Amino acid sequence: MKVQMTELESALQNLWSDGLYKIILSNAIKKESEGAAYRKVVLNRKTNGWQAEQYTEKQVFHENLKADQVRPFVEQALEQAFRQCSGWDGEWEHTIRISKKRKVTGSKKRVAATQAPKAQTENNRKKHYLLEEGTIIPPLVDMGIFTAEGKIVRTMYDKYRQINRFVELIDDEIDALPADQTIRIVDFGCGKSYLTFILYYYLVELKKRDVKITGLDLKADVIYACGPTPMLRALKAYSQEKGILCYLSLEEKMACGIGACLACTCQTKDVDEHSQVHNKRICKDGPVFLAEDIEL
Repeated sequence: MKVQMTELESALQNLWSDGLYKIILSNAIKKESEGAAYRKVVLNRKTNGWQAEQYTEKQVFHENLKADQVRPFVEQALEQAFRQCSGWDGEWEHTIRISKKRKVTGSKKRVAATQAPKAQTENNRKKHYLLEEGTIIPPLVDMGIFTAEGKIVRTMYDKYRQINRFVELIDDEIDALPADQTIRIVDFGCGKSYLTFILYYYLVELKKRDVKITGLDLKADVIYACGPTPMLRALKAYSQEKGILCYLSLEEKMACGIGACLACTCQTKDVDEHSQVHNKRICKDGPVFLAEDIEL
């Protein structure tokens, strides 16, 4: 049902002025689950027009508007989607409210400069990425996302943003881990995922963290096993004979579970950093090992 245009036009006329720099449309008529496009719209006056920030529950969409498009935009939004409009001109805060029965009321109050929202004059402020353009990042160069000079390849900008978003998600968690703790990462892309190379670069080269990455091959000819030692020994021999990747779980003999008692060590090809012998602590370094790395 359409609101009385004379009331709405009068309220917008009282709100509008040359000093108007910010408008917020809120109190959506419908919820997103009921088909509403946006839950809130924020319009900011810029040096070369206006920008509308249109919010859903999880995203925000930007639309640039010319000065003469803003009032029709707001009017249409109040007719179809929102029941409240607030606007600021540096001296007054204007408010338009529309009741459920479509009754329009307008009001204004004087606001101090410290209480008024700040004006934004720049469109689409440049985002600070963790993997910055202009830096030589070997994995991004190898993938063709960066040029050899560290510039973004124009057609790969969306991929660049996607990778940075992935790094941001990881970065939020990494800083919560103790700085002296080895970060262990399992890559289900067999250690060949491009995001794994990016992650290794970011954590080792930029964050200076100790990182160990294990690649798991999920193709059909991989053996995963746990059970009694004789069976595991037989599976190891079988996998070596057939050339099949084999992972064995040795949790059968764990004791303290924190790596202190050394009761659960198994013999390995490599020297253990903790004991300085050819052993690994199953509880701390496992319990899953690549069959070729251990002796049964």
